Amino acid sequence: MAVPTEKMVIPGKRLGKHERKVDPRTLELANYDIGLPEPPARVTLSDKVPDWPMYMNDELGDCAIAAPAHEIECWTANAGKERSLTMADVLKAYEQVSGYKPRDPKHPTHNNTDNGCVMMDVLHHWRHEGIGRDRITAYVLVDHHQPLQLQQAIFLFGGVYLGLRLPETAQVQLENKEPWTVIALIGKGEPNSWGGHAVNLVDYDDEFATCVTWGDLQKISWEFIQAYADEAYGVLSADWMNAATQKSPHGFDMPALLNDLSKFSKP
Repeated sequence: MAVPTEKMVIPGKRLGKHERKVDPRTLELANYDIGLPEPPARVTLSDKVPDWPMYMNDELGDCAIAAPAHEIECWTANAGKERSLTMADVLKAYEQVSGYKPRDPKHPTHNNTDNGCVMMDVLHHWRHEGIGRDRITAYVLVDHHQPLQLQQAIFLFGGVYLGLRLPETAQVQLENKEPWTVIALIGKGEPNSWGGHAVNLVDYDDEFATCVTWGDLQKISWEFIQAYADEAYGVLSADWMNAATQKSPHGFDMPALLNDLSKFSKP
């Protein structure tokens, strides 16, 4: 497996997403063309969450595990049952999915097992083994080239697990606390010139989406997502449902959605 590269490193900002792995069995939200509600013009899920832990992504390339941890925090806070994973939960999942070994006597100063994750491997693990004993029900592929579909997924599933091939220009924007926008698609603006990163989308309006990354919120233009994203998933979890009604905080029948989506699964 190829190790994701970090052409330049900002202190406290680690990358770790590998290139996308395709699983032809994955359900696709694009195939579900009946019954989806029109998403509202604006969704803000982040305001229910008091803080966003770093989950060691300042030291390790565990962004593909940190993003699900942030998603769990967002789901439970918005569903009125706020809960956060521990650092130990995240570290254990990172070890299990990536093969990371915290104590490697052969490399006391540099651990060469900190190689990041494939997002699809994380989803499989999350569904079958769980992250911090939190297991998801299902996940669907979302077309990252379609802002409307991303908005539907944020509204329906309480977030989007998004993979980015970040350009170096994103570093300067991050340091200046500016939104991620497209400057150019060549040179320092070339996709993946910084490296691969996984985030969770939690908010949106007509101009920007907002992701959680490195313990903070970062605005991303829709154009930036279209230019630099290479995978996106809506994740279905009981954490996002009311236990009594089996509906999302927005009132959508989640088991019915899963049942309908399953009709479009590929053989």
